[in-house]
Amino acid sequence: MNRLSDSSAPVALAIATSQRRKRVQVVAGACLLGLTVTAPFLCVLKDRDVSASGVSSVLHDGQTGIAKINAPILAKESPLSSQVAESQKTLLPLEAHTLRGLKALTLDPEYGEIAARLLNQINAEGGLPAELIEELENKLTERLAAMDGSLKLAVANNDLPLFEKLSSSRFFNDYVVNQAQQWRWVTDSARSDFAVASKAQSSAEIEKNIEAELRALYSIRAISGLDLNSERIAELEVEVTKLEQELLQAEFAQLMAAGKYDELISRAGVLSPDMAKDTHIRDFIAQAEMSLMKQRRDEIFAEVSTQASADNWRAVPGLLNAVPVNLRDQEFQNVQVAAAAIIELEDALLELSRKPDRLADENVQRYAQNLIARAREFGGLSPKLDNSVARIVDGIEVASVAVPLLIESDGRAKILIPGLGYVEPTREKSLWLQKKRYTFIVRCAGEPDIRSEIDLRRASTTSPRAVRLTCGA
Repeated sequence: MNRLSDSSAPVALAIATSQRRKRVQVVAGACLLGLTVTAPFLCVLKDRDVSASGVSSVLHDGQTGIAKINAPILAKESPLSSQVAESQKTLLPLEAHTLRGLKALTLDPEYGEIAARLLNQINAEGGLPAELIEELENKLTERLAAMDGSLKLAVANNDLPLFEKLSSSRFFNDYVVNQAQQWRWVTDSARSDFAVASKAQSSAEIEKNIEAELRALYSIRAISGLDLNSERIAELEVEVTKLEQELLQAEFAQLMAAGKYDELISRAGVLSPDMAKDTHIRDFIAQAEMSLMKQRRDEIFAEVSTQASADNWRAVPGLLNAVPVNLRDQEFQNVQVAAAAIIELEDALLELSRKPDRLADENVQRYAQNLIARAREFGGLSPKLDNSVARIVDGIEVASVAVPLLIESDGRAKILIPGLGYVEPTREKSLWLQKKRYTFIVRCAGEPDIRSEIDLRRASTTSPRAVRLTCGA
């Protein structure tokens, strides 16, 4: 005996037909029972006591499988019973989606028999009463919600057998997949991809491979479009990030120990933002950058030493410019000062050596002596500079040798030698002068001064040179 209770939320699916003359037989179908969320297809209608609603008895016909209800009680208690007879003349056709749902229920273990009878009535009479259609649609909506919940639970729990069973059912493929937007992705190829991802997740969970598990969950989310494992994904992302940080720290430590600073910095250039923010990783990068700069600095100083040894100081400033600013220490400054001074002194001494006659001038000699003193501070660092100093010293010595000069006059002229003094009026005067150019000014009373240029730079040191300086000459 089948019984109905109020707590099961039944929907009575009544079938009313009018056959033959002088006889009306009301046949009421058994009620459709709502499915639970977790097992929509596995419910089996069981015998239950009839609630205190006034229904006296519900008998089951073992031969026909049709539930028989006492007519007076059906008319009193069922919301459809009083309308079935009146609606016999107003049967309506089912909409396409409702008809698909009804057909899908024909294979249902709980509603299959009733659904088949309703289809028989539709085939025979072309439709169902409006009230029955409305309740049928309500029950289809409830069953759709139950199926949706069960499918989501199967995805969330990674229950692949349950998911495959549900998604391969006729109710799913003929009704749910068309009515529920979130399940339209379940095609043959997508179902296969989902199965692969689901198995990958199961394997990852068994192996405790959090990276593989996270990849599988990403795949499931991408395939299904459902975000049912957001909390687990967030947990795994934190764990995977931590694991990646630990592995990266170990990798960077090995690169630092091996002195592979370039490789470490190159590796750091493609890090994700999360990895680049890690304090330990930032420290490794900073250490590698500093070590690389020091390495580069040492290479530059080695080249500077090579160029200095080759007495090519003019190449040194360009090399020093490549030294990182934060590594320009006292050693850098010393080399920079030495290079600049050597280059400057070489140029100045070279210019003096091109005009050795100027060395006879006292001012030029003082300037040359100053250059020589400065150059000797860098003695031994530049052979070129040392040679330039030697040439200027020799030039000064040559220019400093006195040569004899014989001045002949008329006894009236007063001869002025700028920088040296006067030669009083005389007939003849012998002087010893340095080898350079001189200006003689002859002054006579009542007459303009007479200026004469005397060049002694090539004068003989043994044979005196004679000049005549007189008034009016």
